[in-house]
Amino acid sequence: PPVSNARNSSVNLDLKQMEKWSMECQPDILIVPSKLTTFARKVLDTTVAINPGQLSRGTAGGTYAVMDVHPMKRSLWEGKEEDVEIDDGVQDRICVEIKRI
Repeated sequence: PPVSNARNSSVNLDLKQMEKWSMECQPDILIVPSKLTTFARKVLDTTVAINPGQLSRGTAGGTYAVMDVHPMKRSLWEGKEEDVEIDDGVQDRICVEIKRI
């Protein structure tokens, strides 16, 4: 059975399985469609989490997300080596709209 998360008792989360769903690196954009309320927000300082909802709900239309990611300034990446990580600041360059069908 799911275990209640101590920080937020309304979230049921099985923490015994945490190593199976953890990620080795932090994504810039995380898309997690679900039946829950749609959202797009910054989490963990540099990740933008998006729940676009469901495209269809039975015979009715649902919701989807439109993402517009503006390009990085050339001065941030020009002249850098390929294997060097740079802070791309995608959370400051993205615009997400949740639209209804």
